[in-house]
Amino acid sequence: MRAPTAMDQDIPEFKSQLRLESALYVQNGLQWVSAASLLLLAAITLNWRLNEIGPADWGFFMAVLPLAFICLLGAMFLGHGAVHPYSRWLLLVFLMLLVWCWLLFIAELLQVAPQSIAAMEAVADILVLLLMMGLFPDALMIAAGQVPLVCFICLSRYQSMPENLAFPLSKFICLLVIIAVGQQVLFSWFSRAIAGSVEKQKLLKQFRRLALVDGLTNLSNRRHLDELLKQEIRAAQRNGRPLCLLLLDIDYFKRLNDSLGHQAGDDCLVQVAALLSDAACRPRDLAARYGGEEFVLLLPETPLEGALAKAQSVAALLHQRNISHPDSPIADRVTASQGICQWQPGMDADALLQSCDRRLYRAKGQGRNCIIVSG
Repeated sequence: MRAPTAMDQDIPEFKSQLRLESALYVQNGLQWVSAASLLLLAAITLNWRLNEIGPADWGFFMAVLPLAFICLLGAMFLGHGAVHPYSRWLLLVFLMLLVWCWLLFIAELLQVAPQSIAAMEAVADILVLLLMMGLFPDALMIAAGQVPLVCFICLSRYQSMPENLAFPLSKFICLLVIIAVGQQVLFSWFSRAIAGSVEKQKLLKQFRRLALVDGLTNLSNRRHLDELLKQEIRAAQRNGRPLCLLLLDIDYFKRLNDSLGHQAGDDCLVQVAALLSDAACRPRDLAARYGGEEFVLLLPETPLEGALAKAQSVAALLHQRNISHPDSPIADRVTASQGICQWQPGMDADALLQSCDRRLYRAKGQGRNCIIVSG
């Protein structure tokens, strides 16, 4: 998997996906940190009481209860809500409360048992690691959660050993460097993963487009037409609304290819496709390439009168385009034959297409450049 390049950073999809995935990760990560904190608190409290390290006074319980409550709250409810514009700031407030409760708890334990400074340092280191793993996509959250813990434990170490300033100071600097470097390394990995995911999504969209869109005309292909035609037939069965199909064939297209070349033939197909795409102006209308020089207009909720008006409009627009066809026996420009059929109860997709094709065949038999409508 390649690293995200400068080009990736300019892609809106990548940036928006990275922001979304980062927000989701932090939200779920803070829930995981809360659950892990709850287990850590339970282990510390149990060990404290079993070994009778210090007296169980009112201050001890006042430090345990708020921390237990906020850990339980985060473990139960974070990670289930949707990400919204204020999520980050709400999570930041929750994180500050969590860290503040941990600091109060550690301070209370150090007050009743100063000899436990090494154990409390280990607890703080565990919390720093938990926050790094759970919040690394957001540098602000990392700083808000870890810096107070690191500062507090280093200050506590200095107060217990004021004659040895070098140790807490060097530990403070080393921890900050490790946190900064670790966050960058993890975020770089995270960004590469998101970039790869965005690329895969784009490839899937391209593959789907290739599967459903005709490469020359950019209209829907036969496969897409078959899918939507079946859907619209089911819709017509449910709501009783009319459904019409228009099948169009370019007259004497082979002669156009033979006289002007295949490039001119492709240009003709592209122009006719653009015309039909404009004609399919409603959201559910569909213009598709049926095959070769044949095209289809799928017209949901359209009666025969509306479909006939649409076919006449297509013929008029084709006349206005005035695409040259020097070898046509009926005109010096490109013309088209059209067949129209309305869906009837009991018809499936194949029957509707066959009925429409028969109308098109009749239009060709009657001299082409005309429209045949089913009764």
